[in-house]
Amino acid sequence: MTMRHGPLLCALLAGCISQSPPAPVPRWFDPTPTTATASPALPPVRVGAPAFVRQEFVVRVGPRELAIDELHRWIAAPERLVAQVLGAHAGGGNVLDLTVTRFEFDTTQAPRAVVEVAFDAGAGARVVAVSAVAAGREPEQVAAAMADALAKLPAALAAALADGKR
Repeated sequence: MTMRHGPLLCALLAGCISQSPPAPVPRWFDPTPTTATASPALPPVRVGAPAFVRQEFVVRVGPRELAIDELHRWIAAPERLVAQVLGAHAGGGNVLDLTVTRFEFDTTQAPRAVVEVAFDAGAGARVVAVSAVAAGREPEQVAAAMADALAKLPAALAAALADGKR
């Protein structure tokens, strides 16, 4: 090959590489509960999450295996969604630190959305988990189940806090 064909060959190769189809566009879902329920009195909370609790859908496919669905995402980070549902505010008084330990779609049994938070309110480490069975495995059904699970969280947390005071 002569030197003058080198640039032409590079241009042709670059053209072939750029002809791949565009990557699919992620879809965004809002799991905010739509039904307003009477919120129990909760202390001010601060919500955090480890790196494996992600904005992309996290799918539990085995007892010790998680998969990340890069094409389906929540409209906000799970800790922000949990904080919103709990009416989180770090106002005066004792702030309860919560860690979102699960925000996932569990397919190891009947498909269900799971939200789990851990905290220590002075009586030792506690975990509150809520779940809701999904009507199916489609993203819309997963988002509806997550909204149902999130709607259960304030009452479950209030009950755990009241139980810890006894």
